[in-house]
Amino acid sequence: MLAWRTVRQNVEFGLPKSMRKEGPARVDEVLNLVGLAAAQHAWPRELSGGMEKRAALARALVGSPDLLMLDEPFGALDLQNRLALQDELVALRERLGFSVLLVTHDIDEAVYLADRVIILGGVPAQVREQVLIALPHPRDRLAEEFMQARTRVLAHIVDTDHHR
Repeated sequence: MLAWRTVRQNVEFGLPKSMRKEGPARVDEVLNLVGLAAAQHAWPRELSGGMEKRAALARALVGSPDLLMLDEPFGALDLQNRLALQDELVALRERLGFSVLLVTHDIDEAVYLADRVIILGGVPAQVREQVLIALPHPRDRLAEEFMQARTRVLAHIVDTDHHR
């Protein structure tokens, strides 16, 4: 987030030039999607951590990407906000139809959000393992199937670490 721009101005900053005509309507739509329409004139310093992440997500989505690349997007949030934003990301992905490339060190987050977990290791980084997560959405973190998928991912990580 650019500190000298309001939430709305930060989201507008993400608009590609090809979408400038529909800009105001598209910005309104995305701000509504992420629940920030009422905060559109707020400055970044006035936002909670969760609201700031929503604004950054809106800026990324305003250009209607086919692929959204996220690097530890929820890592700095408290558990309640992290889980809520994970649910929002799943809902937005299903509604808008984009793919997500997510970098995370959180196994639960990977299993909850991903259809495939790719485990990297080594220098330079190499694909060590791929684990398919064949669970329907929405996923229940307390379901036995979720726990089994989590255990499979963890087993591959431990196995990869032992065979460096």
